[in-house]
Amino acid sequence: MMKLIVQELPDLIEGSAVIRGRGNGVLASKTLTNDIKLQLLLESTKSKEALANLNKSLTKIADLNSSAYGELLKKGEQASQDIQHFLGLLDQEILNKQEISMEPDAFFTEGTTAIESAAEVFQLATVQLDQVLQARLNDAIATRNITLGITAAVLILVAIFYVAFYRNVMETVNVLKERAEAMAKGDFSQDIVLHTKDELQLVGIAFNEMQKSMNRVLSNNQKIAATTFQASRQLSDIAHESTMTMQQVAASVQGVSEGTNSQKRATSETATTMNEMSVGVLRIAEAASEVANLALRANEHAEHGNQQLVETVNQMASIKKTQVESSQIVAKLDEHSVNIGRIIDAIMEVANQTKLLALNANIEAARAGEHGRGFAVVAQEVGKLAEETSKSGESISELLNVIRSLIGETVSAMDSMQTETNLGMESIERSKVAINRILHDIKLVSEQIQEVSATSEEMSAEMEEITASIEEVSNISHNTSDEAETMAAAAEEQLASMEQIQSSANELKNMSQELSDDLSKFILRDLT
Repeated sequence: MMKLIVQELPDLIEGSAVIRGRGNGVLASKTLTNDIKLQLLLESTKSKEALANLNKSLTKIADLNSSAYGELLKKGEQASQDIQHFLGLLDQEILNKQEISMEPDAFFTEGTTAIESAAEVFQLATVQLDQVLQARLNDAIATRNITLGITAAVLILVAIFYVAFYRNVMETVNVLKERAEAMAKGDFSQDIVLHTKDELQLVGIAFNEMQKSMNRVLSNNQKIAATTFQASRQLSDIAHESTMTMQQVAASVQGVSEGTNSQKRATSETATTMNEMSVGVLRIAEAASEVANLALRANEHAEHGNQQLVETVNQMASIKKTQVESSQIVAKLDEHSVNIGRIIDAIMEVANQTKLLALNANIEAARAGEHGRGFAVVAQEVGKLAEETSKSGESISELLNVIRSLIGETVSAMDSMQTETNLGMESIERSKVAINRILHDIKLVSEQIQEVSATSEEMSAEMEEITASIEEVSNISHNTSDEAETMAAAAEEQLASMEQIQSSANELKNMSQELSDDLSKFILRDLT
């Protein structure tokens, strides 16, 4: 409906008015220019597209509610027929007719009829659109009022529920507060009773469970305090007896510690001497092992050098092969340069002949006078082209001579390189034989050095075993001495500890008495 009012009907009315005015002018003057015809065709096309859109919109309106928009559909169909008739009259009497004969007034009347029909549809559609919008506005206002009423009712209910909940919570909190104050004063004998069924009931249950747990803990603490008091008194007596015994043990351990000190000094001197001998043998073994490693590395380097010589021989052979192929290519290049020289000579000959022909053409053109002027220009251009071709041929010939000279020098250099390559390969072969001999000698030396290294390592291992045995004896002596000293220190520490235990037992007895007095202040229920 909105598209019908805003776009389609205004486009049809405007297009029909333009066609009516310009068509009336054409009929009055009995003349149809190409510009006016093109303008009428453009307006006719636009009006036909707008008419098609109008018919689609009317079809959609009929599908939605044909009974409510019956009058609009009827007038819309009439307007569509009038506009269709008017556009057909434009095609028949103006655009497609050879001789214009229709009266301008008749055409103007048909256009006015089509425009008035479309205007009536526009007015009717506007009225019905206002009615639809007003109905929707009334529905929106009613919906808004209902929503506001429901919202107000919900807010009132929420306020009521909040006040009731707040009072219930405050009563429950007061009960919890009173019971917590009683527990702070030491009264754990009564449970909390809450007259509520919400989450605070769970808090009350948890509070009662906590009170029962505290009751059990305090009751057990009272029993433990009494037991601790009796145990601390017995511990004080035992600590006094243990102190007397530890004094005797400390005196005996001190004598053992003095005897082990002498044994520790003797074994320490023996271990020092064996360590010096073991270090000497170990240095010999390390030196022999290092020499063996150097021999192995020298053998590896020699083998690597031998492999590099083999690779060098292969590369020299490849270079020699490449040099032969390069010589063949240079020889072919020399042959091609000779052929190119012949071709250049032929081109020079053709250029000379062309210059002669151009000269003859100039002479004939001069004889022809005015008629031969164009031919003379062509002859001059041909002569210039022949002259440039001759110069280019001479330049190419000079470059070709330079290239042939360079080719000769290249051939001489490649022959010299072949000679040097052959000498290099002979020298490499001699080096390869010498390196093979060095490899054989290095292998013999390496085997002998490895035998010396293995013997030195065996001697070093035996010395290490002897040294380890002496060190073990020394360690045993040291451990014995240290343990004796440790036992003496431990006996002294134990003596001091027993004195501290006796002091702590006395303090524990006093603390147990104080704890028992404090726990007796709590009012507890009988859990039995």
